[in-house]
Parts: sequence; structure tokens; C-alpha cells
Amino acid sequence: LSTTQQSLQIELRDRLLARVEGEQPADFVAFPGAISITFNSLPTIQFGDSLVTIREQATLQLPLFKQAEFASYIAEETIPTYSNESVRITNLADLTFAYANTAMNAQNLANETALTFSILGKPFVVWNFDSEQLKADLAGKSLTALSIVSSGYPGIKSAKITSKPFWKRAFPEHKDDIVVIEQIGE
Repeated sequence: LSTTQQSLQIELRDRLLARVEGEQPADFVAFPGAISITFNSLPTIQFGDSLVTIREQATLQLPLFKQAEFASYIAEETIPTYSNESVRITNLADLTFAYANTAMNAQNLANETALTFSILGKPFVVWNFDSEQLKADLAGKSLTALSIVSSGYPGIKSAKITSKPFWKRAFPEHKDDIVVIEQIGE
């Protein structure tokens, strides 16, 4: 009975974990280490003297973080010069979530008034910028205006221009004719 109950719990756990990735809401961060699964043994149903149906109920709970708010919080806690700009973290998969109390992974999180945990790893924080507004700001201006215009965007560390044909000395008049390619690097 105990062995069958354990294998049933493992099967339920695996099914729930498989659903987590597919059902995670967009714009939210979920860490595999934050998952808490609790099991509840339901009453067995007996069929005659030799057949019993074992029933288990599994509950998966997982704290979710809004991506923008999570990135802003991490930037605020780790970057001294951060002043509430729009940022994102590009390497969320490299970060590890760990509860302060390791038993939390098998407890009902809804009963907790607070969750104590740590995020381990080195987050790569990237400042966001509005590429459509950048294109509008560049439209019709001289190519030399790039450094002045891009200085108004704290998310842009450096910018370079590739212009065709090479003798053109100004950006196209229409912003839709300008292509912005973001390159994230150190």
C-alpha cells in the first residue's frame, strides 16, 4: 500500500511539474526551486476482499513575480546608480530560488504569512528603451545626430550606424524606414 501510494505521488508530482511551464502566465517569473507540492491521501475505495483503489490529491503552489517588478527590485538592490528606470533581466534561467527553510517545498504556502527566500546567481540587468521613439527622434536628422539623440536614452550604452548607400548623410525621413537592432553585451 505504501509503495503504491509513493509511486502515485511521484506520478502526480511529475504531471504537475510538466504543466507548470505550459501554464505559466506571460510577463511573470517562476522559479522551479519555489515549487511546493503537498499530498493529501483520500479515503480508499475497496472492491471486494482483494481490490482497493488508492486515491491521492496533490496541490502545487508556486509564488510568481511580475517580470518588470522583479527586475526593478533586483536592480534597486544590486545597482547603486539605479533610479527606477525600466529594466529587465535577460538571464532569469541562471538564477536559483531557495527557501530559507528547506521544508517549505512540502508545505502549504497559503498558510504562510511571509516567505523567506534567497535568489542566487548573477542577474544580467538590461535597461529598456523605446525603439519606436528612438526611430522617430532620428527620422530626417543628420547621421551625426545619433550620439546626441541616443544620449537621451539611458538604456543605450553605445550606438553605431550602417547606412546604405554609404554616401547618405542623413537618416530616412520616415521612421518606418529605420531599423534598430538591439545588441545586448558587456
